[in-house]
Amino acid sequence: SQIDKELGLLFYASDIPGLGGRIKERPEDFIVVENSIVEPDSSGNHLVLVIWKKDLSTREVVELIAKKLGIGKKAVGVAGMKDKRAVAIQKISIPYKDVDLRELEVEGHLKILGAFRAKRKVRVGYLRGNFFKIVVRGVKNLGALNEIIAQLRERGCPNYYGYQRFGGRTRNHELGRLIIEGNYDLLASRMGLRKRISGVKDVLRLDLRLLRFFINSYQSYLFNLMVSERMRRGHPINEFIDGDFVKGGKPAFPLIGYKSKLPRGEAGDIVESVLEREGVGPEDFKLEIRKLRDKGGLRKVPMTYRLLKAGICSENDVILSFWLEKGCYATVLLREFCKWSEPPI
Repeated sequence: SQIDKELGLLFYASDIPGLGGRIKERPEDFIVVENSIVEPDSSGNHLVLVIWKKDLSTREVVELIAKKLGIGKKAVGVAGMKDKRAVAIQKISIPYKDVDLRELEVEGHLKILGAFRAKRKVRVGYLRGNFFKIVVRGVKNLGALNEIIAQLRERGCPNYYGYQRFGGRTRNHELGRLIIEGNYDLLASRMGLRKRISGVKDVLRLDLRLLRFFINSYQSYLFNLMVSERMRRGHPINEFIDGDFVKGGKPAFPLIGYKSKLPRGEAGDIVESVLEREGVGPEDFKLEIRKLRDKGGLRKVPMTYRLLKAGICSENDVILSFWLEKGCYATVLLREFCKWSEPPI
């Protein structure tokens, strides 16, 4: 699809025509259960809430709870952001105090399933992954299901960044590129700001967290292009090629930042060809504003997932249950199965 092309998702690991179909027709069609580890401690200063939410984003839940308790949003800890149009079970934390948990609930949208005290605030590091149970409705090509499963088992699934990372239609990575280029005038007009941004002082007035998110989106776009270039050259995604970096026993590509080392060999050739085409290098990420600098990192080329169950739940509906390591995108795995002409963003 056109959107896939714009985000760097240029190839599929499986070459069987997709199932088609639609996801998220109703919130119950997309269930996410967070797989996070938080140690209980009966004298801890934080209260960890296990919440069930539906048709609310994690951000909205945080705002709601902070408001009801009269605390700042920053005092509420989360391990991961979950979609709005879904049912999700996740852990969040608040500073420990004696609260009536029922007061926090919102009929039909937010339930507190349990609570325990802990020493530390819930944070991203506690997340291992997520379990998903997803219904794909109106499938055209049911026969392809088992063949796609077999091909993915053999070839692996590319660990692309999914549509949400790029803000759907807003193309956050393009804004990130403008920041890296220092093209703040264009950034201002693309962000719909009335004022021009002429220097560092003006930039510092903006929401730096948002700008950082744009930069991270651009790093993600570069990574997607590297994975696509590897596939274009006919190299496997789940086996090593000359020069590959290793992460968790799998081939990995750099997420480009100012401290990034580039691989050598064929892997290095792939990385450099992408950077050359984009006209950027690690040094470009060493921005004048320290808070916007990113060191870079590594990301696995194949996705780490476990398919737990796949079956047909009614005439044209398929149900898929799987576990994904943190940082992997359910829509990217679903993309292999469905091969949408119009992705659901």
